[in-house]
Amino acid sequence: MDGPEGVLIVLGGSSGIHRRLLCLTLLGVTACSGNVSQNDPGVVASVNGRELSITDLEEVEPPGGTKSNTGQNSRAGLDALIDQELLAQQAVAGRLDRDPAVADALRRARRRILAEVFAERMIYPREPPSPAQVEEYYRNNPTLFEKRRAYSLAVFTVEAAKVNEKLLAAVGRANSAHTLQRLLDSHLIPFDAQRLSRTAEELPMSQLAHYASAHVGDVLVSGRGDGRMQFIQILGIEAQPTTLERAKPVIERYLTQLHNEAAMGDHLARARAEARISYGQAAMQTHLYHLTAPAATGSALAEGGLNREAAGAALN
Repeated sequence: MDGPEGVLIVLGGSSGIHRRLLCLTLLGVTACSGNVSQNDPGVVASVNGRELSITDLEEVEPPGGTKSNTGQNSRAGLDALIDQELLAQQAVAGRLDRDPAVADALRRARRRILAEVFAERMIYPREPPSPAQVEEYYRNNPTLFEKRRAYSLAVFTVEAAKVNEKLLAAVGRANSAHTLQRLLDSHLIPFDAQRLSRTAEELPMSQLAHYASAHVGDVLVSGRGDGRMQFIQILGIEAQPTTLERAKPVIERYLTQLHNEAAMGDHLARARAEARISYGQAAMQTHLYHLTAPAATGSALAEGGLNREAAGAALN
């Protein structure tokens, strides 16, 4: 079940990419060949004359496994890379790279990698956020840093159609989760209940001011937009401030993401204005050509593309 969201009412590495692109372009598989000597420090193995590099080892993902099980310093990772290369060579020998489905997948991968390389090298700002920008963001968002708080919450999710003004007024007087639960029961309103712990960066930016001004016992009402709403009781509040020095890496990543998104938006606006774009029959039949992208929703820092788990770990 999702956590609190919606509108609140308070009641009370580019070199690796380049190598993969070169492999896809020249060979159609994730294997590269070359004339590099086995004494080359960048080569970790050679399979039937095709060298495998340190970058290949860092990127390998074994069949049925994950990258976390391998790695540059792992013998298991090297064995997985060699096995992958053997399978890729056999696929090419069996002309599987000419299978229409495989060819389409390679074409899509080529397009994605080219777009990523172009963005990294030609669009995204090369300069990182300045110390002044980092400090300005820190000072302008005290609820995320200097006055950061952690909240213990009781969340009751109900059908919005069953909620009326009389119930809302009564909810505003409920000063405990038990009282709120009995109130919903007395109005014969079914609900899903859960206990949550949330820090400031895990909450939507639009809600931070409401949480920052809330006290223990307050109830916040959140509209979900899916026909349901949530009554969020504040059970506990703990101050967890973080210093500028500790917050710097998080803020730098966040501002970098914002700068990248702004640069990409400006570039694509110009590129679309200059390009000739037409929509095919499939798009028109499904009305894709006039759909707008949904508004982004997420946690205060994750709204800018920053992973909330990483942010929480860095700030704690």
